[in-house]
Amino acid sequence: MIRPVVRGLLIEDSDVSAAQTLGILNSSARVDYHLAHVRDKSQALPILKNPCMADFRLVILDLILRNGEGKALVREIREAMPPDATLVILTIKDDEDIGVECLEAGADAFMGKGSYPNSELFLHTIRYAIAKRDIIRKGAQFVAPACAILDRHESKIRTQEEELAAASAIGETECPFMKTQQEKFHSK
Repeated sequence: MIRPVVRGLLIEDSDVSAAQTLGILNSSARVDYHLAHVRDKSQALPILKNPCMADFRLVILDLILRNGEGKALVREIREAMPPDATLVILTIKDDEDIGVECLEAGADAFMGKGSYPNSELFLHTIRYAIAKRDIIRKGAQFVAPACAILDRHESKIRTQEEELAAASAIGETECPFMKTQQEKFHSK
């Protein structure tokens, strides 16, 4: 079985936590993770903004770094990331409210570092977050054409409303749109 490759970045200031995280990822039997490791946001931002890193699919971020933390850090990292990449937050603060704040700030998943003993849960969370982001990306491919169709129809409706308003303003009893529709109906 060929395992899919997921490239990305681990932003973690603790060497022990970084080794644990990379060790769990390397133990995956389903996915081949290739993550570079940096220790803070000043190292991460130039890497994430580099166009050569556009194929990064995963960023794992420690929520508390020496040079940033919390929602502001999540937003800053999300804005620098490739748009299709998945952002997973790891933190010692295993708090539901903080997790929700991180999701609202742009994270795709949130895990407390206390989940490390359960490496399967950790790996499932990463895989599900990547799958969710992929589904959203694929859905966006269908949304754009649908929006274009709706925009064209909305434009036609606006034109028809303008014609009707113009006809009413000059006192015409028949608006051009209705006349065209009646002609089409009677010609069938």
